[in-house]
Amino acid sequence: MKRAGLILICVLSFIFLAAALSQAGQPDNYQENLKRWQEMTPEQREKIKETFKEWKSLSPEEREVLKRSFRHFKNLPPEERERIKERFRIFMQMPPEERQKVIRNYERWKKLPPEERRRLKERFRRWEEMHPESAPPHY
Repeated sequence: MKRAGLILICVLSFIFLAAALSQAGQPDNYQENLKRWQEMTPEQREKIKETFKEWKSLSPEEREVLKRSFRHFKNLPPEERERIKERFRIFMQMPPEERQKVIRNYERWKKLPPEERRRLKERFRRWEEMHPESAPPHY
């Protein structure tokens, strides 16, 4: 997987994990954290360990991008956070080939000049208005 794809997955995983932890309430002391850890399933613990390994493999610059993304995520309205988490769930349920396709398309999108992105968004918006029955659901 390309580095950008790994970073995208890490960002989404980090946001999803952090959101799950914040929903559970973030205890400030060791005993409460230990209790939460002990109550987790082996799968949940393994996922946290994997995420931590991915985190440690990132450069300081990449970590800073994730931290900024998380701060931004925390400041979003609850409905927007839920929309993002739902999109992430859908993304993670895709077959690996489809996820790779999404990542490649995202990389291509990021390389487009801002004016081209605006033009394409507007074109898609007009198409949705003309064909509401075939438009993808908004998340």
